Amino acid sequence: MKVSVIIPTLNEEKHIGKLLDSVNAAKYPRKEIIIVDGGSTDRTVEIAKSKKARVIKETGKVRCPANAKNIGAKVAKGEILLYLDADTYSISNNFIEDAMEEFRKKDVIGVVPDNRRYLKTFWSKVLYHSRTLIAWSRNIVIKRKVTLKSDEISWFPNFVRRKVFWEIGGYSLDGVEDQGFLRRYKEYEKNRKKETVYKKKCALYSQDPETLPEILKQTKWYARVLIPSNKKAGPKYIFTFLLSLLQPLFFVSIFLMPLHPVFILLALPYIIKLVFMLLYLLFFKGATYNSKHYVLGTILLDIVSWPWKVLGIVEYILNIGSKNTIFSRRK
Repeated sequence: MKVSVIIPTLNEEKHIGKLLDSVNAAKYPRKEIIIVDGGSTDRTVEIAKSKKARVIKETGKVRCPANAKNIGAKVAKGEILLYLDADTYSISNNFIEDAMEEFRKKDVIGVVPDNRRYLKTFWSKVLYHSRTLIAWSRNIVIKRKVTLKSDEISWFPNFVRRKVFWEIGGYSLDGVEDQGFLRRYKEYEKNRKKETVYKKKCALYSQDPETLPEILKQTKWYARVLIPSNKKAGPKYIFTFLLSLLQPLFFVSIFLMPLHPVFILLALPYIIKLVFMLLYLLFFKGATYNSKHYVLGTILLDIVSWPWKVLGIVEYILNIGSKNTIFSRRK
């Protein structure tokens, strides 16, 4: 059984070489590597070709990660598709081999790897823990659990049968393609009574943006694409985003509480958040990466990222009607 490793790229010279070395070194001879490039102006294509990857030029009216992923699936020769982000740090040596064993079972349609984090810089740690704080807070309120493992933070079938991928409809051309695909995937799995296997020993090391400018650029892009993708994103993501827009107001209101009772009400959401931060510091167990104290940087990130969220919304308004501009990774 052959596996097609599909990696969308756009100016990824910083990471792509190391990732491809990792994929090439992974045990499993029947694999092909497909790079779908969105028009890189750096050495991405050159590096990919030197690592024996097949490079496909991204085409189509709407250029976005979802479009690149669909193009990769169209040209893939493998029965199994493996999707990796270009900024993935590395995969374990047994990553592909162990996952492919599961597809010998006819009812298995996908494999979820253990998505771990490679956290190198101050800002990558702050970003990781600011996101994990939300999942952990939900976990402690609903399940009364202080432990949060990597598969509870990130659960996605990077491996999927190609036939199932197209029966689901592939990726929707929007900015939240993973969420939409996952929802349809789970519906398919339930309705067809199929199985998805989580493989803890299949380690995928993801890499969050390392610098503040990279985080702010990602924040602006996410703000721009979330509104037109709201139906596919679901109410949970929309509500979380809208709440994040008000974070600076909630935070500043803490210092204004003595002036008027209304500021007490406005400050309450952030006070609750600060309480959960404290609980996080004291009790969070699991995928902490020995850096959970960086959750305190969430306060700074909330304030610094706010103008970029607003800018993303403004860009969406100015570009209504042009999906290619809204979903483009270039801006």
